[in-house]
Amino acid sequence: MPQDAYCAHATTAQDIRHANLLPIGSKFPPGRVGSVRVAGSKFSNEVKQMFRHIQRVARRLINQRNPPVITHRPARPDILTTFDAACWRTRFSAPWLPIGMLAGALLGLASSLAQAQVPLTGVQKIAAGRFHTCALTSGGAVQCWGLNDFGQLGDSTTTQRIVPTAVPSLTSGVTAITAGSDHTCALTSGGAVQCWGSNSNGQLGDNTTTQRIVPTAVPSLTSGVTAIAAARFHTCALTSGGAVQCWGLNDFGQLGDNTLTQHFVPTAVPSLTSGVTAITA
Repeated sequence: MPQDAYCAHATTAQDIRHANLLPIGSKFPPGRVGSVRVAGSKFSNEVKQMFRHIQRVARRLINQRNPPVITHRPARPDILTTFDAACWRTRFSAPWLPIGMLAGALLGLASSLAQAQVPLTGVQKIAAGRFHTCALTSGGAVQCWGLNDFGQLGDSTTTQRIVPTAVPSLTSGVTAITAGSDHTCALTSGGAVQCWGSNSNGQLGDNTTTQRIVPTAVPSLTSGVTAIAAARFHTCALTSGGAVQCWGLNDFGQLGDNTLTQHFVPTAVPSLTSGVTAITA
């Protein structure tokens, strides 16, 4: 751990004044430390989450016999009135302390994650994209979780979800799901296709390149579809007559229409207008 990776907070305004009078290199007053936190914003959310558990362990250890050593004071200590605003950069005098803190943090993190697990029962199908996953329940509902920067979770937000989250407009009637890199599609019991998420190459099939944060109908596929398959930037559908239609990126001919032109709407694969029983992407 870097020596300057921690900040100590006093617990009262009196302790703030006390700490400000201490010279650099002196120990932070034992028993007067409210918490320890990671300084800076360069750490990922996962690391910050882990260090929240480190705080709890550190607070107990620091308040005993190994207070941190002050190496830096706040720029304007004279205007600080609450402990939340006061941060003294510190290093730990005991070399084993960061190790003990890390061990405690890992135990706390494991416990926290175990408690955060949400049982997902009755799942009949799953689909995984690049950084997101979706599940189809036996009741025909869709739940998704993971990265949501393009709205690929379909919950009308771009907020990342760390537990399965319902797609509000798809609580029943879905028979199949598929996921591309950053987009998701669902097939309804009526044979209609709905897609959402990234649409940079027309992979949602709605004749636009606008990303969608909620399931959006593919206008030309409102019935008669029996299967769907999504790849990184393109999607395909199989109709009840055994025909295949594809749309999206086509730089390598992945749409099968004898061109390298991307398509924003479902486009027939000329050699597969009947007789097909399954598709994949």
